[in-house]
Amino acid sequence: TNATASTSTSTGALIVDGGVGVAGAVYASSFSVNGIYDQISSTLVTSNTNANQVALTINASSFRTAKMVVQVTSGSNYHSQEILMVHDDSQVYMTEYAQVLGAGNSILSSFDAQVNMFGIVELLVTPINASTVYTCSCTAMRA
Repeated sequence: TNATASTSTSTGALIVDGGVGVAGAVYASSFSVNGIYDQISSTLVTSNTNANQVALTINASSFRTAKMVVQVTSGSNYHSQEILMVHDDSQVYMTEYAQVLGAGNSILSSFDAQVNMFGIVELLVTPINASTVYTCSCTAMRA
C-alpha cells in the first residue's frame, strides 16, 4: 500500500536485489525495463462515433518513440494493427501497418495522433461503430 514512486532500481516502495519469481499474473498499467523503454497499456470503450477520441496517452517529455499494437472490437467484428510513431515535441509522425481484419473484413477505426497543449502524446481513434472497444499495448522508448 506504499505509494512511493520508483525512478530507478534502488528507489520505490519495493526494492528487490536479485531475482523475482512470480507464480501467477502480474497486473500493471505500465512498467519500465532498464530505464530505456516502458510497456504501457490502455482500454477505451466508445459509445459514439465522435472523431479523435483518446485511446492511449504517453508523456512527450519522457518518450520520443512508440510502437503500438491496437485491437479493435465491435460486436463480432475484429480489427488489429500496429502503429509506429515519433514526435518532435509539437508534431507526431506515424505509420500504420500490419493491419489484420477479422471475418467481417471491416476496417473498424481510423487513427491519428497529436501532442496536446500539456505535452502529452495522444493516440486518437475514430470508430466506425458507436460501441467499440480499443485495447492498446504500447512499447515506448525514453527520449
